[in-house]
Amino acid sequence: MQDAVHNALPRETQSLPSEEDSVQRLQLIFRDRAIALTLPQQGLTCGDVRQLIAQHTCVPPCRQSLMGWDHVTDETPFMASELAPGGSLLLRTTSPYPEPGAPSRGNQVRLHIQDDTSGNEYAINFPGSKTILELKQDVSDLTSIPVRHQRWRGWPLGTPPRDETTLSLALGGIEEHWLSVESTAGANTATAELVSSDSSNADEFEDANECLIASDDTATPLMPEGIVDEAEAVAHFSRAFVRRYGECSPAFFQGTLAQAIEASCYKPIRERRPLVLYLHQEQGAGLFCGQLLCSEAVVSYLALNFILWPWDLTLPSNRDRFLESISRSLGAGAVSAVRSSALDCLPALVVLSRVRGSLEVLSLIPGTVELDDLMTRLMQVVEVFTSEMANESREEQMREAREQVRREQDAAYDASLRADQEKEKQRQQAEQELLERESEAERQRALQRDEKLHQEELQKAMLESLAAMVPAEPPEDGGTEGAVTHLRVRLPSGEVLSRRFLAQSPLSQLLLYLASCGYPSQRYRLLSAWPRRDLSNLDGNKTLEELQLFPKETLTLEERPSVSLD
Repeated sequence: MQDAVHNALPRETQSLPSEEDSVQRLQLIFRDRAIALTLPQQGLTCGDVRQLIAQHTCVPPCRQSLMGWDHVTDETPFMASELAPGGSLLLRTTSPYPEPGAPSRGNQVRLHIQDDTSGNEYAINFPGSKTILELKQDVSDLTSIPVRHQRWRGWPLGTPPRDETTLSLALGGIEEHWLSVESTAGANTATAELVSSDSSNADEFEDANECLIASDDTATPLMPEGIVDEAEAVAHFSRAFVRRYGECSPAFFQGTLAQAIEASCYKPIRERRPLVLYLHQEQGAGLFCGQLLCSEAVVSYLALNFILWPWDLTLPSNRDRFLESISRSLGAGAVSAVRSSALDCLPALVVLSRVRGSLEVLSLIPGTVELDDLMTRLMQVVEVFTSEMANESREEQMREAREQVRREQDAAYDASLRADQEKEKQRQQAEQELLERESEAERQRALQRDEKLHQEELQKAMLESLAAMVPAEPPEDGGTEGAVTHLRVRLPSGEVLSRRFLAQSPLSQLLLYLASCGYPSQRYRLLSAWPRRDLSNLDGNKTLEELQLFPKETLTLEERPSVSLD
């Protein structure tokens, strides 16, 4: 479908002969305007054509009544050659309300409308809340009779109701009624002279406006004097606009002009929309608002493509406030442009957009234009805006690409710098850790030396203390002290200790002697050869003679096995 739409866009360049065979041309007639469409020769359905027509006319497919093709569905292949001569279609819009016979939903009115100009009759259900102006606009779409040329007959009260009156009030609660409408174009001499005269479009619209909306309410400005807050003034204008012209009204931006500019022009490129300033003035605004600005196509197109901000310039004080606000937000140049152009053709639409960093006026649309001209100008604005945004998007992408390259280069440089700094930090840290380990090792060695020296001193002192406790070695013959035994103790190193003891000396003296030599019984055990015994575990008070270590004996000293904590 997207390819079909692109192919169907009007082409200003001359097509090559080879291209003529691959396209088909369609002429669409809509509201006295011819729209030329170029379509692919194949692969296009009637549903695709309806979607394309909706893009060019803002009429949704559900409301399209196309004359020139019959008995087709959205899936039917489209062939322009099967249309009427010249490949033309006539587009009319259908009513968005239920068909006759549909079940009623709430307060509805059924109208039988006789078109005396064409002879056609329509039976349509309308909601009771619909205003007379909205009814006239819908009938204009059905009959192609402009609102200003409609003459109605058959109202219950005898006189036509005011445009802001609802159908329920105009019909006095009647749920079904018959009305007739005819075109005054050509029938009314004054109107015919007015249309055929050389007077300007502005005069025609002013006169038509006086006939269309002539009520006391329209004389009251939509924005009263004295509202200090700009946002509140806009909100009051919006509410009054809806009350006067009906629910099918443009969606005005709620906020100050500065906020509207921010929401429109200072968003990311893909989110930007042109800003339309609707400058309202009571004189001449009735027809422009009622038929153009509140047209369903215009309302939908504005909501989809623009941000619309209103201001009422009817009162001098509000006009001065607007000029101050636009000077504050856009500068003195914008004030000069508005004074020299927009203020001379009120009501008017001023289209602004931010182009290459500055706010520019894209278009000035006076309130004297026709509906088709208004839609054409808005579409042209969107086309120019889209082109400018595409250029800015490309430039922004190029800037972003350059910035991305710069960021990547900076990131690579920063990463390399961080890597070098990390390496240097790790080197310094390694050196510091090495110095700390060496310092700690040296400290531990010093502690170990001190501890060893201390232990040696303690050992020496203990051995000296133990040696002092060991009785003196008796003489060879024992003398008066008694018999002597000769003991030899084989040390773990292989050396042999030899010493004499009195036979009546207790075993504890032998163990004390060995401890004074550095072999305490806690670490060493003393073994006899026969019978093999661990003497260090025996009663230390027993004499050597009782233990059969007399008159001589060779003993073995062994280191006790270490005891596992497990």
